[in-house]
Amino acid sequence: MSSKKLFTLEELSQHDKKGSLYVAIKGKVYDVSKFIDEAGSKHLNQKNAYLTFFTSNYEHPGGEEVLLDEAGRDATDAFEDVGHSEEALEILKGLEIGEFVKASATMSSKKLFTFEELSQHNKKGSLYVAIKGKIYDISKFIDEHPGGEVVLLDEAGRDATDAFKDVGHSGEALEILKGLEIGELIV
Repeated sequence: MSSKKLFTLEELSQHDKKGSLYVAIKGKVYDVSKFIDEAGSKHLNQKNAYLTFFTSNYEHPGGEEVLLDEAGRDATDAFEDVGHSEEALEILKGLEIGEFVKASATMSSKKLFTFEELSQHNKKGSLYVAIKGKIYDISKFIDEHPGGEVVLLDEAGRDATDAFKDVGHSGEALEILKGLEIGELIV
């Protein structure tokens, strides 16, 4: 799993002005502040002296307004509509700072987990499982589980979707599970 930061739309939207200008393109988040910051653009231009991506005054070729209009959101469509050069794509790679994740509206108050984070919750007192992309804290349910604690301990810290399906749980079990939901798995 990537060690880059995961950005939700809410987090991304906080970076929509000069000095803090982020855009999401094809699931990646880029800090494009330097495109409208003359000192930063000058540095990038010197680093890539043979690239034609910057104009002579070190501004984004499409102008400052284009970036400001798309800042703080998913700019994939706008980016693809323009048709950027190979040089521009290379520069963009160097500006990547994270990954863009789309959390559902119902999950907005719940935590987003990577597989790495999930795997850290595999001991009594901190037992999490993923089932169908959702994360459940089963720590307090361990003594009540009809199949015993060993089953839960074996699946803790992992994606337990297949194991959960194989057993065939009752409607009551599904209701209990809903109450244990704490987040969403990001893949």
